[in-house]
Amino acid sequence: MNFTKKDLILSAQCRKAVWLQAYRPELAAEADAGSQLRFEQGNQVDLVAREYFEGGELIADLEWDNASQQTHALLEAGVTRLYQPAFGAQGLRIRVDVLDVHPNRNVVLREVKMSTRLKDEHLLDIASQVFVLQGCGYRVEQAYLVAVNNAHTPENEIPLFHEVEVTPEVLQLASQLEQQVTELTGMVDTEAEPDVPIGKHCTKPWTCAFYDYCWQDVPKASVLSIPRLSPKKLDALRSQGILRLDDVPPSFSLTDKQRDYIAFQTSGMQTIHRSAIKEELDLFVYPVYFLDFETHSAPIPPYPHTYPYQQVPFQFSVHELHEDRTLLHHEYLHLTDSDPRQAVAEHLIQCIGDSGSILTYNARFEIKVLEELATALPQYADALQRIIGRVYDQLPLIRKNVQDPELHRSYSLKTVTRVLLNDDAYANLTIANGQAAHFAWVRMHELTDPEARRQVAENLKAYCCQDTLAQVHLHYWCERVIA
Repeated sequence: MNFTKKDLILSAQCRKAVWLQAYRPELAAEADAGSQLRFEQGNQVDLVAREYFEGGELIADLEWDNASQQTHALLEAGVTRLYQPAFGAQGLRIRVDVLDVHPNRNVVLREVKMSTRLKDEHLLDIASQVFVLQGCGYRVEQAYLVAVNNAHTPENEIPLFHEVEVTPEVLQLASQLEQQVTELTGMVDTEAEPDVPIGKHCTKPWTCAFYDYCWQDVPKASVLSIPRLSPKKLDALRSQGILRLDDVPPSFSLTDKQRDYIAFQTSGMQTIHRSAIKEELDLFVYPVYFLDFETHSAPIPPYPHTYPYQQVPFQFSVHELHEDRTLLHHEYLHLTDSDPRQAVAEHLIQCIGDSGSILTYNARFEIKVLEELATALPQYADALQRIIGRVYDQLPLIRKNVQDPELHRSYSLKTVTRVLLNDDAYANLTIANGQAAHFAWVRMHELTDPEARRQVAENLKAYCCQDTLAQVHLHYWCERVIA
């Protein structure tokens, strides 16, 4: 059986995932909107990288056998720079982003990534290419990770890419891969599902596509969620068949904080620090505005004076609550693919008023968006800075003062809304998270049917509105618990 480098990288995270991919692919979760958008953005980065490392021949055929034949033909013809050449050796197949071929079968390879820095998983990716090229009789002189430079803007002279040489590291890793490929072959050759325990590796460096299958019988609060539990102690508990928190023996060695976590999670008791919540609420000045942005980011800066992965707001929702309980709603959604920042800033300044507290959920994000708007739009800088000065954060208000076992240490707005307010309104939305909103806004600009565009716009408005409405209802909840 021939494996790809993706199989090898996946096996380093979990061998069982490769077996499931081969024998039970129907168990994998479908790729979400965020994954699809990242895939498309990755393709855009590859295209730009070919312009940056110009002068090569592209092997565009996605079918590996055809691509391999084209690679061989181009090499025979003396082409010295190839994009996406295909090689196979020792049971492993690869495609190289950029390969330079020098005399005497010496080569330099470059792996292009959307990332802005070198990560551990990149080394295994590049090492697998070195391993195959060596198996094909090539000598790898140099190997580079080509990463996105987040200091680049369309206006400055800083290149979009920067190179990190990783030759020594990947040569050493490549020398160890033969055994890993052999073990992978042996594991996939058996029809018995491998017995691989679940653990933190299920979500690092990526959430596995088979996570829901492997974790289907695991309660949200389990021995796997005990904070800072060492792998040795976790293995000791699982070897005894202990998964539920209330099955952990009192005699088992744990820190006081770990024991407190178990006691709290098994108690079912909610704790609310009402006086601290009241102190915070007393600081708010009416009218109170609840603000949420949706943003666009891309590895290749999409607008003038933006940098890679800058969060550019294309939409906001504001709920305006008056002391007499009058509730008004304001919103803006940018409907074209032009730079949305000026229109967002103008509409926000117009609707949010000159006085009154502004509540966000995770204010660090909204404040950064506002600060970057002020930098990009000096004509509105003073007004935007005054808005920033009025911002309060609901997230620490809840996180510091409310503990509930059903939260499972998650204080996302959706979880808090569902647990504290007993409201699962997000479940009824076509767009139900920020990644899906980002993807929908990008896709909306590609639609030619006006009705289809209108429907996407309405779905985007419904989602952003729900975020600030949830903040309003959370504020009401706080008022009720201190009454």
